[in-house]
Amino acid sequence: MADRSNGRKLASLFIPFVLVVASTQFIAQARSPGNAQAPKPKRVYQSPPAANAVGKQRCLECHEEKKQKLLKVHADCESCHGPGSVHVEGPAIENIAYPNEGACLACHQYRDPQRLTWKSSEHRQANLACIDCHTMHQQSFRKPDVRFRNLDPKSALCLRCHTSKVGQFRMTSHHPVQEGAMNCVDCHNPHEDRKLQLTERNSLCFRCHQEKRGPWVYEHPPAAEDCLICHNPHGSVSRRLLRKNEPYLCLTCHSLAINRHADLGATGLPGTTFNRAFFTRCTDCHGAHHGTHQDEWLRR
Repeated sequence: MADRSNGRKLASLFIPFVLVVASTQFIAQARSPGNAQAPKPKRVYQSPPAANAVGKQRCLECHEEKKQKLLKVHADCESCHGPGSVHVEGPAIENIAYPNEGACLACHQYRDPQRLTWKSSEHRQANLACIDCHTMHQQSFRKPDVRFRNLDPKSALCLRCHTSKVGQFRMTSHHPVQEGAMNCVDCHNPHEDRKLQLTERNSLCFRCHQEKRGPWVYEHPPAAEDCLICHNPHGSVSRRLLRKNEPYLCLTCHSLAINRHADLGATGLPGTTFNRAFFTRCTDCHGAHHGTHQDEWLRR
């Protein structure tokens, strides 16, 4: 019996060690350069030498599948792909131009003020090109995300890279993005440099939450400065998108005044003299926490 117990103890110590070593080797192999998938090189806009224009109809003789989609978006093939005579003679991919962002912005930047700051935007600095999100021959976006049944295709496209937001949208309190009632582009401009915004951040929130807009006689400084000080717009486990539950969110900035929040035995709860404050929500009394014209303590 003693031998069996000793054997079990050795096994209980040896098996976890084997699992740790095996998992470490597996991770190392997965991260090795030989197993890593190299990114596909992006084709750039390079017009073939000595090429002449052949017209859209000549292109559609071979690319008939693009006909219906092309008429809805881009009307002329050679305005993006350059002259196509060399490609007609030798239909290889090297013999036709493939548009980069310069070709797209030649038409789309100066006709749309939302793209004026694209070259200094976060997406551009991350080395993203137009074709990473847009398709040239059709108006619809790429395949929707199967994880969300009602998700807007624009939001599905964003969540391919911004994966941390997927979990936030599944939290108990969240903006209705996964339900399809709104999408990421309603709040975010993917072509914009946020550092060059001329409007305050709260103005974006006030487009929908107009009842929170001031100016107020008695303001709550965090609400007037930045909504994101208290709220997480993508999702939270706390009610109303709060970063923490009350009263702990309020206590990160505010201290408790003894003459107003002390428990003089009314609740009958043991502990400190601040039981009443810790077992309730600050907004039960200070309901006008975004601002008010009536009470300096932001009470209802």
